[in-house]
Amino acid sequence: MMKAVFYFGLIFTAASITFSGAVDITNFQVPNSYILDDDKTKPLILDCAYDISPNETGLVVKWLFNGLNIYQWIINQKPFALGVMKKHIDTTYSPSSEKNDQYRAISITNPQWNMTGNYTCSVQTFQGVSKKTSELKIIKPESDFKLAAEVDKELDDLDVTCSVEDIFPPPHLAILINGVQLSTEIKAEKDTKGPFDVTATSKKALDEIESPATVTCILTIPGTDYEKREETVFSAPAPVETEFLERTEIDIDFEQPLANMESTSEQLEGNASCLHPLTLLSVVSIFAAIFFS
Repeated sequence: MMKAVFYFGLIFTAASITFSGAVDITNFQVPNSYILDDDKTKPLILDCAYDISPNETGLVVKWLFNGLNIYQWIINQKPFALGVMKKHIDTTYSPSSEKNDQYRAISITNPQWNMTGNYTCSVQTFQGVSKKTSELKIIKPESDFKLAAEVDKELDDLDVTCSVEDIFPPPHLAILINGVQLSTEIKAEKDTKGPFDVTATSKKALDEIESPATVTCILTIPGTDYEKREETVFSAPAPVETEFLERTEIDIDFEQPLANMESTSEQLEGNASCLHPLTLLSVVSIFAAIFFS
């Protein structure tokens, strides 16, 4: 019985020593974001520096993407890539000439937006293991970013629309007038290939806006330092002034045309016998025009 207890204590003590001297990751370099640009020759480097004690053996370095193994290096052997990232990892990349560090990092060539996710570095020896994980967001910049402010004359509102196209991950859009953020309605549409089109809309009563007003739309991607802004200046339309014409009274003497009519009638009666029918008709027409004018 005493012998069994002795052996148990020996094994427990050895395990504790081994744990305290096991491999330890000291510098895990995975950025929280990476912006894609037109320079496709620039690789994305993920590094994983560690300390191992001289008595540790059987070094194996693995990289995982969302829990799936994408890279493995066994000391004294050549590294290899596998899985979904097989065609995007340069297995010849080496951050150090030291034997235990030679292929600890990975170089991702031509990174894509759909490589966003959790990256894990796992360093193992026969004596211990150390792991670290970090989320990496690969940003595909927007292809278009627009801001518009228009007056709704029926409702006396200012309608503000901010839109962004072909971006990943989905962004957050905030609309402000003179530095004060407005409540917004967000509509996001996902392209069949993955990137997003996002539109934010807001309304503000015209009588609540101090004109001229600065209208701003701020685009951010949560969890990153990525930020873009669009601004425009809105000036409230001037009030419409209505001009009224002055009323003018005109005195018309209706008796004068009647007097003229009587005189003209007497003359016509006296000369009617010598007038040609057509001439008489013309005279009557003139008389009617004078009377009704």
